[in-house]
Amino acid sequence: MEDIRTAMSFQADYVAVSFPKNATDMEMARQLCNVAGAEYDHRPGLIAKIERAEAIPKLEEILLASDGIMVARGDLAVEVGNATVPALQKRMIKLARAHDKVVITATQMMESMISNPVPTRAEVSDVANAVLDGTDAVMLSAETAAGKYPLETVIEMAKICLAAEGAETVKLDADFSGKNFARIDQTIAMGALFTAHHLGAKAIVAMTDSGSTALWMSRHLIHVPIYALTPKITTQRKMALYRNVRPLLMDTSADRDTALTDAEQHLKSRGIVQSGDVYAITCGEPMGAPKIAPRYQLPRSYQLPWGSPHGTRFDARAAGPCGRKRLRHSSFQRQQSGAGPGGHGGSQGGRCAGDPASQRWCAQVRWRVLHQTPDSGSGGSLPTDPTGDAPGPWPKP
Repeated sequence: MEDIRTAMSFQADYVAVSFPKNATDMEMARQLCNVAGAEYDHRPGLIAKIERAEAIPKLEEILLASDGIMVARGDLAVEVGNATVPALQKRMIKLARAHDKVVITATQMMESMISNPVPTRAEVSDVANAVLDGTDAVMLSAETAAGKYPLETVIEMAKICLAAEGAETVKLDADFSGKNFARIDQTIAMGALFTAHHLGAKAIVAMTDSGSTALWMSRHLIHVPIYALTPKITTQRKMALYRNVRPLLMDTSADRDTALTDAEQHLKSRGIVQSGDVYAITCGEPMGAPKIAPRYQLPRSYQLPWGSPHGTRFDARAAGPCGRKRLRHSSFQRQQSGAGPGGHGGSQGGRCAGDPASQRWCAQVRWRVLHQTPDSGSGGSLPTDPTGDAPGPWPKP
């Protein structure tokens, strides 16, 4: 308990729990962390270190009680045998990603570099295979803690990771085929991811308080970088562990349109996007409000790969010379299930999600073309039709 108090005193972003056997161990550790962190108003993420044979049959329940897992191959190999570990590693990475949890692969990844300036070919393959399997992070231990070449080890590992990421095969169509999403805000995140991939967007931008949108997006392999903008330093630090996510700190307390403009300027000042680039941005409306009712904003001539959920509202917009230019508005509304607060997007009393009087939160995916009209012929620009009757799945108003 004293160690946990110490970790909470400097507000550690994650606490790794050694040798958990089941979900109860993780739940107890979370309670201890929450109690110790109460005076600092801090709740860390929990990483379960899978090191015992007893944890393997309980792997799924441990995952659900944690924020992520670590494939601790050293102690695990002692428990189950060296030959069993590679298959277990692949299984754990796949299961963690399926449950929207982060996963760290650790132990002896670059062991020879404790005393040698270059890794072996087997070590290079080990790191690359972990990346190709979908791990969020690869971890060094003695190589940097006690080795002769700590800096060289980090540089070599970074090179391997970048090369492996560049060789990944993107299979988003297969990822989404026949899949159902229970949460509306998660569906919006997946819609932005899928559409950005097929339109060749320069970037995906998620304006987030909790980091959930960026986490959901990072569970799928995609070559479009994800930039997560958050006003919370703790969220920014936690998102640093998410694969393919670049967390940036930015105040999003302004109204929606001001926040979107500020986000665009933030990206341009960092050289992430420039005039003519297309990017997708997701946000909540009103900014910082609880997530209840959904709204999509997508190019109207692009069809999502699944049926439209209840209570959606579609707007088509793009950035023109005078700011965002409305291409054409078409919307439909269906009454919510009345799940109410705590449900996945239900509105009280079965009110329509688009009812402005309810002033409910709206999740959005907004497409921007910087300083160019959508039909200017620039590469990657949004599709449009000057008659306003562009083909698509959207119902006419």
